[in-house]
Amino acid sequence: MLHLWEPMRKFMCVAHIAAVLFGLTGILGHLIEADASIITFGRASFAFIALGFVAGLTGTRLLDALTLRNLPVLGLTGALLAAHRRGSVHGVPLRRMR
Repeated sequence: MLHLWEPMRKFMCVAHIAAVLFGLTGILGHLIEADASIITFGRASFAFIALGFVAGLTGTRLLDALTLRNLPVLGLTGALLAAHRRGSVHGVPLRRMR
């Protein structure tokens, strides 16, 4: 009967680690006194390097997925991400004023 709880225990550990990491990003974001565009560029650069590292470990080439057919979808998702980021940047000062 104990072996049935093992997947749930692993899931709960991963969920708690993710919650701690999300909380730390909020704390660090509050402590860092930089422009939002600099922070966003740093996060995107870190993500690109991390994805490149993982792709290198798995033997996948990242740039093979960039085709002319995928560019409109990538542009749309980039625009949605930028709008989301812009909205969250403006929402933080409004929440602090209440």
